Order: sequence, then C-alpha cells, then structure tokens
Amino acid sequence: MPIPLGILAAAGVRPAAGGSYELIETITVGSGGAASVTFSNLNTYSTTYQHLQIRAVARDSRSQIFAVTNLTLNNDTGNNYADHGLRGNGSSVSSGASTSRANIRFENSGNTAGGFGAAIIDLLDPYEAKNKTLRILFGRPESGDNVIQLTSGLYMNTAAVSSIKLTPDGGFNYVQGSRFSIYGLKAS
Repeated sequence: MPIPLGILAAAGVRPAAGGSYELIETITVGSGGAASVTFSNLNTYSTTYQHLQIRAVARDSRSQIFAVTNLTLNNDTGNNYADHGLRGNGSSVSSGASTSRANIRFENSGNTAGGFGAAIIDLLDPYEAKNKTLRILFGRPESGDNVIQLTSGLYMNTAAVSSIKLTPDGGFNYVQGSRFSIYGLKAS
C-alpha cells in the first residue's frame, strides 16, 4: 500500500486503496503546562494499524524563537537514533544530520510571544520487526522567522513501538493549549 504524505492526510486527502486515518488519542496541555507528552500502550494497536501519525500544535515556555522537541520511542534513551533535516525560512536554507543520538530532534515553536508551531510526524511500520523510520514536517509562524522544516529519523531497534514521548529540549514545558493527537492508518 502506498504511504500517504502526512501533510496530504492532514489536509483531508484520503490515502490510497483502503486505508484511512482514525483518531486514537488526543492530549491537550492544561494550565500547569507539561514537561513532556507520552502516548503509551501503542502495541495494543498492532493488529489494527499499519502506520501511526501524530499531529501537533504546540509551543514551549522558552522566550527565544528557536526551540527543539526531542522524540523517543519505547522510553529508549540509548544512542540508537539518527536524524537529518532540511530547514528554510524564506531567505535561506540549511541542513544538518546527526547519528548515535539519544533521541530524534526537530524544531517546535519557542517564542512565548509568537504563534504555535505545527508538526506532522509519520511513524512508518511501527510494529514490523525492522528498524523504524519517521518523517516530520514542521512549520512555525514567528515574526521575523517563519520556518518550515523536514526531518527524517531512524530508530535502530527492531522491537514493536509501544510508546512515543515528546519532550521540549532544555527543561522547558509545553504551554497551555498545546495539543497532540495520534492517529492510526489502517492496514489494507
């Protein structure tokens, strides 16, 4: 089955041949903020869904514009991750890559005076006995620093995914109103 691009799915474009996204859970951050957001017990969906997708609209509590979210799978903080990204802001483009990491990193919105950032995270074949791949599309509206970023990630572990944890880098918290929804794409 073709794997639909997350951005198309978020726009309401249906995936090809038999698949459809179904909401599994939504976490909305309350007035106290949240140091992290975790989707747990995902292995219970292994016979129902082929792929998982997180749609996030979030901001953390730091005051500067540039902010990073760390993503870990199965509570694994060993050096089992690699990522690379392409980032553009309308006037320049940059790229970067890292290996042997304790997480997959991608930008989020960090300016408390600015807007919330939006991310679509596709986790492909989370229950298959192979290393896991992710793709993340992120956008942030900030005065003077509008950003779009495409990140690909690798989790070098063949175990089925049972949890996904998102944590703002640097000890900051997600602010009230940040929202994270996880969807499953049914196997055909």
